[in-house]
This record gives sequence, structure tokens and C-alpha cells, in this order.
Amino acid sequence: MALREVTVIYKGTPLKITGEQAALVSLTNAQQEVIAGIAADIAQIEVNTTSALRTPNAIRTSGSGNVNTVRPTFYSVSVANVGTADGTILGGTVLKSGEIINFDSGSLNNTFNSFAYDATGTEFIITFIS
Repeated sequence: MALREVTVIYKGTPLKITGEQAALVSLTNAQQEVIAGIAADIAQIEVNTTSALRTPNAIRTSGSGNVNTVRPTFYSVSVANVGTADGTILGGTVLKSGEIINFDSGSLNNTFNSFAYDATGTEFIITFIS
């Protein structure tokens, strides 16, 4: 078998492919641009999925407030009513004594910007990741 050689231009750089693999490569300029676009998209995905440092936080309260006064954005929040009376979250949803509720913002890098609570007359432990 004769030695084959193909040159592929990737991001302006010529790449020489020789041997049996060269027989499989025959790209038009448009195809090379598509491949370069895919490579750029992959690079952006890598940036978007790079691990980031997150901070755990905790509040023990017998009052009312909003988690966003501690951190303007957060990725998850959990509330445990450890007191003896009912409290409320999110503007009126009752959290009974002994109940625990968890919220996660879902997909990568989605955040919450508000979480109102009222533990007046009881006690909440609120944990959240910022």
C-alpha cells in the first residue's frame, strides 16, 4: 500500500495525517469549519462545567427573613422546623413542627435569589449552598 498523506487545516494550523488514517480523511473547507465550530463548543462546555467552589451556610432562627439577605444567590436550601409550633416559608406555606423541606435549583449553575421564611414562635435550622 502506498503511503498516503492528507493535510487538514484546524484553526489555521495545518495538520498532516499520514498512513492508513489518511485514506479516511477528505474534508472540505466547510466541513473543517464545522469541526472547528464543534471543537469551540466543546471548549465552552468544558468551561461551563468546570468545578466551582461552593460554600455551605447555616442559619438557626426564631424570626422571619429571607436567605438572600445572607447571600444574594444560592444553589440549594433546606429548612428543618425544630421548634414546637408551625412556621411558614415562601410567603405562607406552612412548615409543621418536625418537617424538613429541601430545594435544589436544578441544572448546573442555576441559582435561587430569594427564599422567605417566618419562624416566629418556633425555630428553624436553614442550610444552603452559596
